[in-house]
Amino acid sequence: MEQLSLTHFRRFHTYRLPLGSPQILIVGPNGSGKTSIIEAFSILAFTRSWRTTQEERLVQYGESLARIELSGGTRKLSAVIERTLDRGIKRFFFDTKQVATKQFIGNVKAVLFSPELVEIIRSGPGGRRRTINLLASQWKTDYAALLQRYTKAVTQRNALLSLIQKGLQPVAQLSTWDALVAESGSELATERVQFLQYLEPEFRQLVKTITGRDSELRYLPSGTHSDVSDTHALLEKLVSARERDIRFASTSVGPHRDDLAINVGGKPVLVDGSRGEVRLMALLLAIGAYRKLSATDPTVTFLFDDVTSEFDINRLRALREIMPKAMRVVATSTEPSIETLFPAISVISLK
Repeated sequence: MEQLSLTHFRRFHTYRLPLGSPQILIVGPNGSGKTSIIEAFSILAFTRSWRTTQEERLVQYGESLARIELSGGTRKLSAVIERTLDRGIKRFFFDTKQVATKQFIGNVKAVLFSPELVEIIRSGPGGRRRTINLLASQWKTDYAALLQRYTKAVTQRNALLSLIQKGLQPVAQLSTWDALVAESGSELATERVQFLQYLEPEFRQLVKTITGRDSELRYLPSGTHSDVSDTHALLEKLVSARERDIRFASTSVGPHRDDLAINVGGKPVLVDGSRGEVRLMALLLAIGAYRKLSATDPTVTFLFDDVTSEFDINRLRALREIMPKAMRVVATSTEPSIETLFPAISVISLK
């Protein structure tokens, strides 16, 4: 791809970013729109922003439509966000043909690291699930569709729980949705476990290189059963939780309640670690994912937002040694000095 184009996206009326170099550093003061450019890339890769769920905020103030476009030769990939009265509506296109989200995802491959993502990971299980979902969606193109199917089943079950709570539907109606949640939930949890197994050897090697300590990635299913592929076990848990779920009109077990653990030297870093430790593990997780994914797909891009706000130059030099030499990267920083970390980098300034 040769160019990223933004129209009425965030603060940009129009903006064109040339992509002739495989390594790009965007430099500018805070508030200049650096992170918005990374966010635009991420929407094309993940079909959603990691910064907000209120997608109408992606559209420039006073405008009704935003467009993100990645083009090269005769090929064009784009996302259009329309602001309505109470929300934003996204649509995706191959050239001028609109396509479903599940068809679009996987056409732009990326791995993301940003300061905001560190806070998301530290915020609790929900943030860590979001991180797994972002990475796994780049591993298998059908992962996002499976996640969507499971989320829809849980949403429908919750709606039915609310009606039962109000006496408008019989409890027996739950059987159908229990089965659908259990089936899609066991598939989703299995995919997550397989993704972590795919990633763990690379991650463990990186942690050992940087810290000298042993580490492990662990998937923590909600409840007591350890075999996440066991649909029947999840179904039994859903049935046994019915009384509680009706009381709160919410599904209390399943992959939407699961968690990720990173243990380093026996210490659960994501729970008991300092912000610096979580930050380092988050970056090593991202670098590990990039190394694995780019080994089979050289088009994968590492999106590295606000580099110098998280790591000093000496730490970055150490980390640079574990990054692939031909790494495709779009990075942002307030400091142009980090260009020395990427010898072939092309520096673009924002004001």
